[in-house]
Amino acid sequence: MDIIDKYRNLNESFSKSCVFHIGIDAGFFSEFNYLIFAILYCLENKIRLKLYSKDANFGYKNGWTDYFLPFTEEVSDNYHSFLNRHPTGFSIGKAIMSNNIGLLKWKLKNEGLIFGAELFKYFVRKNRFDYYTHDIMSNIGVKNREYNIEGFIRGDYISAYNLVFDLLWRFNDSVSVVMKKLIQSLSLPNDYIACQIRGGDKFIEYDLLSIDVYLSKIKEISSLKDVFVLTDDYRIIEQLRSKAPDYNWYTLCGESERGYFNSTFSKIDSELKKKQMISLFTSFDLLCRASFFVGTVTATPCNVVGIRKFPDTYWVDFKNDNFYDSIDYSIEYKNSLVKRNRNEFE
Repeated sequence: MDIIDKYRNLNESFSKSCVFHIGIDAGFFSEFNYLIFAILYCLENKIRLKLYSKDANFGYKNGWTDYFLPFTEEVSDNYHSFLNRHPTGFSIGKAIMSNNIGLLKWKLKNEGLIFGAELFKYFVRKNRFDYYTHDIMSNIGVKNREYNIEGFIRGDYISAYNLVFDLLWRFNDSVSVVMKKLIQSLSLPNDYIACQIRGGDKFIEYDLLSIDVYLSKIKEISSLKDVFVLTDDYRIIEQLRSKAPDYNWYTLCGESERGYFNSTFSKIDSELKKKQMISLFTSFDLLCRASFFVGTVTATPCNVVGIRKFPDTYWVDFKNDNFYDSIDYSIEYKNSLVKRNRNEFE
């Protein structure tokens, strides 16, 4: 039986249900991780997961099925767009102490919508579903877990994560054709190194590492001279070619790209968004196909590749022998990792 059929049969056997809202306000791979964690949580707790992606920030028409094959029932009720939220992760007290008015407004608005959502669910939709996204988000996570879900998953959290990833990472025919053409256009050799070097709005969360750190790690781990780079800023490719002209640098980043900013991306033209998302998916596949991957624990795509390619991932800001402890997607945890480890690598 196909993995999607197995999942659907199990998922649809549960009486309680959760409508999971994907593509709210984070980058694609952060949202994708939330979905994987939510699926595992719901399977363990016998909750039927339904999807709402009509307004997904990565979509251009229908949401999830713009790119991927359907894997569960999708709902289309518009109220999920503003009532079905991600929790902010900040207390109101912490927001006040930060002296960040924007953060405080966001927190208050989000909390107000969540309160309204609970009233709405209780008085109007009580019998249609049991949980919003924000009802389960504080409980989801896969770190240091063992799973034994009869007929579907049995193993550690790396195995469980990868199984659900395989369930979701299935593209529709039109996207698959474009991805194949993009890969062929690069003419990559069979053996190559891959890395992600992020620019754009990532500096808001962390101090960006210098290109020299990546170059040093690439030279340390292999003698291969072909390197595929996932980046959002073509100037990074220009710097790499200038600093290491004896290497062959490959990328799908366009020469005009100058960094990814999530707030801007959600507002761009639908055709451009579609093109950029398919390029991202293709680049991610190429990261996973590489002989070795070099990444940073502060970028979510790197964390996902780290799980997919364990143990053939090398971190520029973390010790490889502690990889299992590094799989946590909270900003506070990642900041603590960077503070503890970065002095050793720069």
